[in-house]
Amino acid sequence: MLVLSASSCSLAEEAKGASPTPDSRQTAAGTAGDSGPPEPSTTLQVIAGLGAPLAALVDGAGVPGLGDSSTTGTEVSPEQQSCLEREASTLPPEDLRTITTNGAFGDLSLPGASIVRNAISTCLPDDVLAARISEEYVAWMNATPQPGDEPDPKLAEFTTCIQGGLADNGGELIVQVAKLTATDVNPRPEPIREIVDPCANPLMEQRLINELANEGYDYDGAACITFGFLGRTTVSDYLDYGGLEGELPPILAIDLKELRENCGPPKQQ
Repeated sequence: MLVLSASSCSLAEEAKGASPTPDSRQTAAGTAGDSGPPEPSTTLQVIAGLGAPLAALVDGAGVPGLGDSSTTGTEVSPEQQSCLEREASTLPPEDLRTITTNGAFGDLSLPGASIVRNAISTCLPDDVLAARISEEYVAWMNATPQPGDEPDPKLAEFTTCIQGGLADNGGELIVQVAKLTATDVNPRPEPIREIVDPCANPLMEQRLINELANEGYDYDGAACITFGFLGRTTVSDYLDYGGLEGELPPILAIDLKELRENCGPPKQQ
C-alpha cells in the first residue's frame, strides 16, 4: 500500500503564506562574467505534504497493481512522493483545494490536470508502473512464480514490453484510468488493455498449452488450438470471459469448438 504522510492541516491554506522551503528551485541569477546586474530569481514554493494526497490519488486510480495488491512490496517511495510534491506545487489554488480535500482527478481544472499528469510522468518511473501492471496481469493469468522457480524470461520480456508501451507517459495513463474507474468497475480499463494486450501473448501461449495438455492434448494439438484461439481474442478479453471454460461469446465458442475438432482430439481421454 502506498505510504501516506500528509499533514492534517490544510495544504491549500499553507500555500498562501508559507516562506520558501530549502527544496525550492531557483533560476540562475546570472552567468559568470556578466557586467550587468543579476536577473531577478524565480522561486517555486514547495507545498509541504502535497505528495501524500497525490500518491493517494494514484493509489485510487484503479490501475492494476497500483493499489495494495503488490506481492513484491513495490510502492510509491518517500522520494517519489517528495518529487510529486515539488512538481505539483504550481497547482492553482482551486486545484490544491481539490487535491487536499480528497477530490478526484476528474475534478481538476484542465491546467491542474496537466500539471498532475506531468508530475506523475516525471516522478514515477515507467519501470515502476510497468512492474506493478505486469505483476497484476501475471497473477490473473495464474503465472506468478513460486518460491524456488527458475526465472522465466517471458515474465521479464512482458514487463519490458509494457514499459515500452508507457513511453514516458504514465501520468496520462493514470489520469485516463482514474476518470474511467470513477464510473466503471472493470479491473482492466481500455487504456491498460491497449498497452498490455500486445505484450501478453507469449505468456498466454504457454498457459493455454499447459492447460490443454492437462486435458490430454499432446503438444502439437495444444499449440494448434492455442495459436488459433489467441488469433481470435485478446488476453484481457480472455480473462474477462473466465478462460476456455468460461462464458465465451457465441461466435468465439463456435471457433473454439472448431479448433478442438480440427486440432484434436485429445490423445488421452
